[in-house]
Order: sequence, then structure tokens, then C-alpha cells
Amino acid sequence: MAIVRAHYTRSRSKIKATLRYIIHRPGREGERLTRELFGNFEEAISKADAYQLIDAERGMTYFHLKFNFHPTREDSRKNLDLRDITRQSMFALTERLQRPIRFLAVEHNDHTDLRHIHAIVMVKLRRGERISREDWQVCREAAIEQVRLQRRALDAIMQVQKDIQQGKAYTPSRMRVYSVSKSRGVQRGYRSQGVLYLSNPCPKCAQSLKTLKSGAEWCPVHGVMNREQRQRIRQGQGLGL
Repeated sequence: MAIVRAHYTRSRSKIKATLRYIIHRPGREGERLTRELFGNFEEAISKADAYQLIDAERGMTYFHLKFNFHPTREDSRKNLDLRDITRQSMFALTERLQRPIRFLAVEHNDHTDLRHIHAIVMVKLRRGERISREDWQVCREAAIEQVRLQRRALDAIMQVQKDIQQGKAYTPSRMRVYSVSKSRGVQRGYRSQGVLYLSNPCPKCAQSLKTLKSGAEWCPVHGVMNREQRQRIRQGQGLGL
């Protein structure tokens, strides 16, 4: 896993040019493409709205980041949630700098076999202030940890599904339980033989949810999920959406 800082600028016109490039970068055959932007909370942002967001805040510093994922150790099955990994790493940077950080990002999966994320990060820095190497390392470590959590969780689910398809029998005494370590935030497996047992499953991926001090719940794949989000997802599943 790597985060590459392509460049930074304080020019709104230059960062808009970068935005156009990452949205419309030509595909494998040189064809013009239009990719979907996403943000801190938005699943889809139009280019016009992104321009308005850039124009709305003066005195910002803009960073162009690229998130690369290892093709065999991390994104071998091409099923990682790259958007959530991006959001979790930006959340870690927000907590590190103790100020709001907005980002606009796109996933590139069409001009190369290696899926990756291009992100424009917008942060207001005080005069003479810089984002240090240590700050970016915190961002990178958060992304790496999220990749590991997702990879283990997704591989565990696939193994259970494979076992079920092969007709293996399971009993309550033969279960595999996955939880999140409170001290280090590292997912650990407690293995015997059997199925994946989850006491409080995420409605999106069935991973076990951890209750935070705020009362919200955290999924190792999809991040923080509040009660309203869970209810909407479950209602949608009940309607067959």
C-alpha cells in the first residue's frame, strides 16, 4: 500500500485542471471517459458541484494524492472497498490535524489492471504551517490497517460461502469468530473449525459491529455506521432493493 503525493498548490485554477484530468483521463484505447467523483460523505458529486466546493473556500491548500494497492497481497480479488479506505485514511488525517478536511476522489480501474484512487485533499493551513511526513504516515497507516481488515473479513466470508457450497456441516460448537482488538484495532481470528459466528452483524457485509463510546457502531469494512443507516439498509434488503 502506498500513498503518493503528486503535488500541492494554492491555485484554484490549477487544482480544477487536476480535477478534470482525474475525471476524464483517457482509457486504454485513448477514449475520453467520465468517472464518478465521491467525497467525505457523498457517493456521487458532479464536476460543477466540485468546482463550487473549491470556489467556496478561500485560502486553502490543495494536495493531489494517489492511493496504490498491491495487486497480490491487498487487492488480488479486486473486491476491496476503495472508497471506504480513502474515507478512513482522511478521517485519520482529520483527527491528526484537528481541523476539517474535505476531499474529492475518483477510482481509476479502466486504464490499468491496478485499481487505484486519485484524491484532491483540501485543507486550510496557517501561515508557515506544513503537513509533515509524520502526518502523511498516519494517513498511510490508517489506509493500510483498513486494507488488512477488509482483506481478512472478505476472505473469511468467501471461505464460509465456499464451505457451505461444498455441503460442510456446522454446529454451534464448531465456529470461527472474528473480533476487533480494542487495544490495537487489529482484527484477530479465533479459529477452530466451522462457520463465521457474528453476534451483531453489519447489514452490508455481515461483519461483527463494535460499539463505540459515542453509541455509534463500527464495521471493519464499512467504518462507522449509525442506527439510521443500519435501519435504511435493512429496510432496503427487506424490500429486495
